[in-house]
Amino acid sequence: MSARILVTAVIVFILGLVGVNSVFIITELERAVLLEFGRVVRADIEPGLHLKKPFINEVRKFDARVLTLDITAERFLTLEKKAVMVDSFAKFKVNDAQSFYTATAGDTRRAEGLLRQRINNGLRNEISNRTLHEVVSGERDELMTNLAEQLDEVARIELGVEVVDVRVKKIDLPTDVSQSVYARMNTERDIEAREHRAQGMNWVQEYALMQTSSERSFLRRHIPKLRRFVAQAMLNLHRFMRVLTARTESFISFTEAWLPTKKLSQTKAMCC
Repeated sequence: MSARILVTAVIVFILGLVGVNSVFIITELERAVLLEFGRVVRADIEPGLHLKKPFINEVRKFDARVLTLDITAERFLTLEKKAVMVDSFAKFKVNDAQSFYTATAGDTRRAEGLLRQRINNGLRNEISNRTLHEVVSGERDELMTNLAEQLDEVARIELGVEVVDVRVKKIDLPTDVSQSVYARMNTERDIEAREHRAQGMNWVQEYALMQTSSERSFLRRHIPKLRRFVAQAMLNLHRFMRVLTARTESFISFTEAWLPTKKLSQTKAMCC
């Protein structure tokens, strides 16, 4: 009895295992290929419940959603041979499951690496045909549109993926170029500051010369008047002293006629 139960359990287990390996489910967010000993026998399986040969067929599933690929900043040269650092990203999704599996063996990381190389090559070609101004502002949108269209064509055929969009996050100058530009800007500002200071000193000197010349012209105009004033004052003083002397002598003559001799000598002594 126990042997019969054991055999039944083994049969049920085997049937269950075969049943589990005979069916598979594909969701709407997945793409899948059916393999037979590593060879693709069915591709782009529609969503739903499907059957397969147990232990012979293998199902490989891939994410069908739009994926984001961040691309590290790379150095490119513009038409004027100016270096720029471009940081970009891309949106893509699996379009052909069989081509995707054939090109990448179903490895999404490998697909991202191959796509990254093609994006960098496309960016290098597009940027090398444009000036720095066109890359930064003038034709940036046109550059991204052209690049996305070209990459989509190539990626569909070679990788089985659809490139939805390619965008540039940031465009910078390389570190060494940025430092040289910053140093040049500092030098230019220092030169400009020295020019302003020199111009200010020239203005101060001109103002000082103007003041000195004004003072000289003022003195030149008024010194003759001052001289005439001093001469007139000296003349008036001389006339006053002459009048004072004459009146003093008249007073002495008057006193000699009317006062006694003793008093007269005293008066002369007082006057002298």
